[in-house]
Amino acid sequence: MTNHSSSLDQKAATDSEVENYFAGLADAMPQLVWIAEADGIVSYYNKRIAEFAGVHKDADGRWQWDGRFHPEDEYPTMKGWQTAVTEGSVYQIEHRVKMHDGSYRWHLTRAFPQKDINGKVLKWYGTATDIHEQKLAAELVKESELRFRMLSDEVPMFIWMADEHVHITYSNKNMLQFIGLDDFREFTGKAWEAQVHPEDLQMIYNRFSEAYAQRISFTLECRAKEFVSGKYKWLMFRGVPRYLPDGSFAGFIGIGMDIHEQKKIQHALSTTKEQLELTFRNVPAAIFLFDKTGAIIFANDQAAKLWGYQTAVDVLAEQDLNLLGSSIDEAYDIFDESGNPLPSSKRPASITFKTGLPVESIIYFINKKTAVSTWTLVKSEPLFDESGALSMVLVSSTDITLQKTSEQILRQSEEKFRTLAEALPQLVWMTDDKGNYEYASGQWKEYSGLDPTKENVWSKMVHPNDMQTIDQAWDYSLRSGTAYHAEARLKNSRGEYRWHKVQGEPLKNEAGKIVKWIGAFTDIHEQKTLSENLEELVNKRTKELQRSNEDLQQFAHVASHDLKEPVRKIRTFSSMMLADNPDDLPQSVVRYLEKIELAAERMANMIDGVLEYSMMNNDDEKLQRVDLNHTIHQIENDLELLMENKAAKLQYGQLPVVDGIPTLLYQLFYNLINNGLKFSKKGVPPHIIITSKEIKKDRKWFVEIMVKDNGIGFAPEYAASIFKTFVRLNAKDKFEGTGLGLALCSKIVDRHKGKIMASSTSGEGAEFTVLLPLRKRSGV
Repeated sequence: MTNHSSSLDQKAATDSEVENYFAGLADAMPQLVWIAEADGIVSYYNKRIAEFAGVHKDADGRWQWDGRFHPEDEYPTMKGWQTAVTEGSVYQIEHRVKMHDGSYRWHLTRAFPQKDINGKVLKWYGTATDIHEQKLAAELVKESELRFRMLSDEVPMFIWMADEHVHITYSNKNMLQFIGLDDFREFTGKAWEAQVHPEDLQMIYNRFSEAYAQRISFTLECRAKEFVSGKYKWLMFRGVPRYLPDGSFAGFIGIGMDIHEQKKIQHALSTTKEQLELTFRNVPAAIFLFDKTGAIIFANDQAAKLWGYQTAVDVLAEQDLNLLGSSIDEAYDIFDESGNPLPSSKRPASITFKTGLPVESIIYFINKKTAVSTWTLVKSEPLFDESGALSMVLVSSTDITLQKTSEQILRQSEEKFRTLAEALPQLVWMTDDKGNYEYASGQWKEYSGLDPTKENVWSKMVHPNDMQTIDQAWDYSLRSGTAYHAEARLKNSRGEYRWHKVQGEPLKNEAGKIVKWIGAFTDIHEQKTLSENLEELVNKRTKELQRSNEDLQQFAHVASHDLKEPVRKIRTFSSMMLADNPDDLPQSVVRYLEKIELAAERMANMIDGVLEYSMMNNDDEKLQRVDLNHTIHQIENDLELLMENKAAKLQYGQLPVVDGIPTLLYQLFYNLINNGLKFSKKGVPPHIIITSKEIKKDRKWFVEIMVKDNGIGFAPEYAASIFKTFVRLNAKDKFEGTGLGLALCSKIVDRHKGKIMASSTSGEGAEFTVLLPLRKRSGV
């Protein structure tokens, strides 16, 4: 018991020492230190409680804080304390406390619960720290940032801040609107990378790294995607280092602006300048550009070449217009277009510098060393600045020696032309490209008695019946640029109309443009009259020939009929005599009668052939589709008996369908096949082969049909003559025929606009080749 009592006394002494130590330490602290019981009732304050005037203990010994808190802070302060006591959680709050002088000061109050091993709250230990100055400073900073942001949102450019890692920490409204965001916090960090053109990213990092390493300002241009258009635009950013009050580096603050239009203008100006310089360097003219003082600021290679310099750099070495003019004067004698000496004061560049007006002159130069002369077209143009003051003068010099020489040659040529035109008997004329009068030879006025320069001279001169024809021809030539041809009657000074032929040719320049029309009227009255008489005579003779043809054709019909009748009777009576008592007739009589019958038969065939040949041109049948397989089969049937008697063989494959006259094509192939049968070798059965194929000749398609036999053939030199009328290559007593068969074949092929050829060697058969147009060839 004693030991236990001693332990309690010792513990009480120890607790007392701790409390004294705590109280001494608490009183030494600048904060208000307090202790509360588990239920939240404050049981201890350090000496700083005295600074909170008006805080006192009530009758129950509790500290009363009523009216000590700012009205806006009282409820959240008490409510927060009750919640912490109930939950046993840490308590922390910022609130304002009324001081002795009635002012409020900001304090940070914190309380931590002391718990036993079971988590039960035993006591609360708390502090209240005066943070009034810090709070005011934070408010000022916040107010300053607010003013900064408000101001930056009003600036018509981008305002931004970034740390050393290129993380965006702030961006103003204009910058956010450009990228399509509402709050700058959405654009913090490295969100900017998605907006920048990929080709510009590395450049931005390099520039930031360099500026950060050296703590220097930087400027860069990059492309960023605009939210509205969805396109990349050029932006310019400038950043400067930012430091904290302690001197530590805090990143960059800067501005940015849209320079897309300026870049476009710069690019356009750069391109224009390059194009302009390229144009100046390649134009076939000497180009000089002087500033307002006369100093040379540009010269192309043509300038050097024209004035005998090695390069354009040598021209620039002349420095200004005066030195350049002196150098040119030393090398050349200079004259105006009329041949008068031209001093420097009267040259285009000098005049433009004095008057500010453009000047153009043709100047003649003679090289003092080589005596070579040059014609030059010199132009000077003034260039003014925005205020209207002369800023530059552009001078161009073009070598027109060839043009001047050509003009001189043209003048000489024109003089020769006029001299020749005056010597010619034709009425020579010349107009401009639109047909307006420029020249007429003396014969014009001498023939017509009219002045070609006067109006309506044309209508007074041309026969009224020819006016429309000649006007239409002239209008067509003017529109088409083709040669002008017409015939018309022109009235002479005696009032007589004579036929003239007019021919006009367009004269074109190197570009193919018509610059003049030159022509002449030639008297063709005698030829025209003779032609008309000849035409009348031809018409008369044609009618007579047609009548004669008709008479001849009628005669052919009559003759064939009248001749065929006695021939028929001769054949009839001779046959009857042979048929009646042939045994009573002497053999010589029988032989004579047989010869008479054979001769009569040949006469009948001759008459039929002549009639058929004469009728060929009168066949007015229209072309039809003719299947040659059917035609040959028909001929084969008609010649069946003859082929059987001769044991002949006709061989043909698939033949084409052609456009033709069926009866004539039948006659054509009948004659060719019959020829093969007729002119066969003795003791050898005739063998006739017909083949065909399509060929292209002179860009036209034909069907080629070959008819080949194994008969007696003919000598090659007769290949062409056998198609003539009445031509026979063999004795008539050995082979029948009239000599008209192949002539008829030739005429039939001509009617079909085709061609027939023959080839052979004596004793080896003959081959006839027929070409007929293939007008409807599939696939062509």
